Amino acid sequence: MIMRDRTRTRIRLGHYPALSLSEARKRAHAALGLGPTPKSEPAIRFSAAVTTFLDEHYKDKKPRTRSEVQRLLSAHFKVFNNRDLTTVTDRDISIQLARIADRPSEQLHACAA
Repeated sequence: MIMRDRTRTRIRLGHYPALSLSEARKRAHAALGLGPTPKSEPAIRFSAAVTTFLDEHYKDKKPRTRSEVQRLLSAHFKVFNNRDLTTVTDRDISIQLARIADRPSEQLHACAA
């Protein structure tokens, strides 16, 4: 049994006679995320993520809806196009949204996109 998180959630790994100590350690490391780091996939660019997002989430929507979301993302977040998606932070997005604060409706729609 291990505990994790601030709430000290208990996770049962198994019972002693059936589970060896070495196997229990392996399971504990896996459950806590302490195991060997898996090979990371190559970082995806923001522009590629936008294309994938549109393809997956707007395939059944009207073309006008898809084009509007694409317009909002390309117009207000084009500074991220050449960056890896993992490097874009909440703060970066907030800064871009603050630049269009004088247009509240556009800002709201860009945030929702």
